Amino acid sequence: MTGPGGTQWRPRKGLGQNFLVNEGIARRIVDAAGIAPHETVLEIGPGRGALTRWLCEKAARVIAVELDPVLARELRLNGPASNLVVVEQDVLRTDLAALGREYGIDRWHIAGNLPYVIGSRLLMRLVEQARVVERATVMLQYEVAERILAPSGSRTYGLLSVLLQATGRVRREFRVGAAAFRPAPKIQSLVFTWESTPAPHLDIPALIATTKAAFNQRRKRLDNALKLLGVSADVIAEACRRAGIDPGNRAEQVSPSEFVRLSRACNELGVFPAEPR
Repeated sequence: MTGPGGTQWRPRKGLGQNFLVNEGIARRIVDAAGIAPHETVLEIGPGRGALTRWLCEKAARVIAVELDPVLARELRLNGPASNLVVVEQDVLRTDLAALGREYGIDRWHIAGNLPYVIGSRLLMRLVEQARVVERATVMLQYEVAERILAPSGSRTYGLLSVLLQATGRVRREFRVGAAAFRPAPKIQSLVFTWESTPAPHLDIPALIATTKAAFNQRRKRLDNALKLLGVSADVIAEACRRAGIDPGNRAEQVSPSEFVRLSRACNELGVFPAEPR
């Protein structure tokens, strides 16, 4: 591949750079995203711009966040449309609320082909900032996406399953084969949509902490696993009682709505100290 000015450039494996080259797939992702003509879209990891072109055709404006300086410069020089803004930064460090204030956006509509190497961490960051996300239509490693969509009680149900389902609605879109990328990965991908609808009084940090503790030792009963929160067995028992959950259950047996109730009960019992004002 060549970079700006015809210089030689190679994909950086450490950044998970497998670029979408199938235009039909790019158009399907944009169609699945349901972008309205007046919307501003945040694209995560535009890479070589395969998805960017179609996003720019649909949206009023596209804010593309790209970490690689060579790719960011190429998009600025040869971007597909005048309504493209390229932001060169690490999306894992991006404060979506601050970025929204800069561009006059209250809640973001997100699209992108997420780099495999940061997919799970990036989704965790989106959950942390769920109140400034309206919806996200993204492509991810198939196995990770399947875990997100998994119901409670299944073998693949886990931390991200709970957090994305507890803070919104997730919907499977379609599967994508390795041939749609260059260089071709050794795995399949899946496109899904997350509509972020966290309840007004949901304490997202408390939900994350409670769920992490439960799944950190997923083979243990809740009353043992939740000791990682640094509280007594009596407090754990009372939190489970208030949430209507059997403390003998394991994490994979607890539904997203039950984890919400459990985190609320933990809050009521002072497990998570209030933030200083």
